[in-house]
Amino acid sequence: MYHLEIGIITLIIFLTVADGAYSAAMETEIRNQTVYSSGYDPISRPAEVTHVKIGLNVLAIDELDIKGQKLSVAGWLTLEWQDDRLQWNKTEKNDIEYMFTKPNDIWKPELIVDNSLRDLGALQGGSLMLRVSHTGHVEWTLPQILTTSCQVDITYYPYDEQKCAIEIVSWGFRIDELSLDHLFEEVNLEDFVCVPGRFMVMAAFGVFLTVLILLIHHRPGNPGSSCVLVKITRICARVLCMEFPRGDEQEDAQSNMVSPLKDTKEANGGSRVNITQTRETSQISSIDVEVTWVRMAEILDRTIFILFLTLTLLINIIFVAVLAYSSG
Repeated sequence: MYHLEIGIITLIIFLTVADGAYSAAMETEIRNQTVYSSGYDPISRPAEVTHVKIGLNVLAIDELDIKGQKLSVAGWLTLEWQDDRLQWNKTEKNDIEYMFTKPNDIWKPELIVDNSLRDLGALQGGSLMLRVSHTGHVEWTLPQILTTSCQVDITYYPYDEQKCAIEIVSWGFRIDELSLDHLFEEVNLEDFVCVPGRFMVMAAFGVFLTVLILLIHHRPGNPGSSCVLVKITRICARVLCMEFPRGDEQEDAQSNMVSPLKDTKEANGGSRVNITQTRETSQISSIDVEVTWVRMAEILDRTIFILFLTLTLLINIIFVAVLAYSSG
């Protein structure tokens, strides 16, 4: 019975500690003993040489302006540094590992985007809080829309590749006082939303049309005269001056066959039958063109080729005109 009571008491103590792992009062106590302590100065840097790591997370590329020579990127910057003055013993504070504080309450680096075209002020996060670890590690995340200058080289257009830099420098601290480094080797593109370009959309649409024409070309039999695709093909044939029967020509071709026309006249108490004259055989053969899926595929293929060729030439002419205007 004695041992059973000890076991129950131990279990109750364990549950009490587990339930009290976090409390707002304890985080406030930690903040009062670190951030708001009399010995903490938010103006003085944490060490003689403070190392700040910066990483860029890109959500989307808004614009690459060839004429204006600028790049607009949406994403966020992640800044990390060490401030030993903000450390605490987590075992004495209910195992609380992190706390949050306002940007104006602790020291933070004064950084600017050196090649920015819009905002030349220091990077600000507004009222977004900073995350502080019990080891003194500080993390600051800044959502940004960065518009920077970028020297665009279109020598090998449309197969060119552009390299644009976002230059972040310290404002006030020298290199022997504040050291900037990469948080990760490359730009983080895990949340990047890729929007297909105009040429990608045109290429995908062209592949779709090619597959459609191949399916039409290998389809057996003849289409019906009321088919919508036949009407579209007939319009394309007229524009390209290609041979394709019209709706009334098919009826004319059938009516060109020899048919009797009964003309009853009373002559000598009897009647006679007159036969109508037919059109020339050459006229029949010139309009009697069979409507087949293969013939439709040929006309549609020719139409799409001319359309894409015209569109490509038009885009290149506009591009050259814009380039000449921007250089002038």
